[in-house]
Amino acid sequence: MGTLRGLSKCHSDLTPFLLKQRQRRYREFVEASGIGSNNDKIRLALDRCQLTDSSCFVDEIEKRMGLRVESRGQGRPKKEVVYGK
Repeated sequence: MGTLRGLSKCHSDLTPFLLKQRQRRYREFVEASGIGSNNDKIRLALDRCQLTDSSCFVDEIEKRMGLRVESRGQGRPKKEVVYGK
């Protein structure tokens, strides 16, 4: 399929105005669906290669894989400081 300045052939007939209108409608659709409100949660999960679903789903995946995949904080746990030894 040929392209014209990064657009697929089926989009090459669209004027810049129609493209902007299409982008605006898609943005409105995404915002109305509530997807936008989960952006931070999705980004964090992707950055850490973690799941975004319910804890029941996470438990089922852990059971099937035999690995721990629950959401964890970043980095190592802090060392316990023992005074007086």
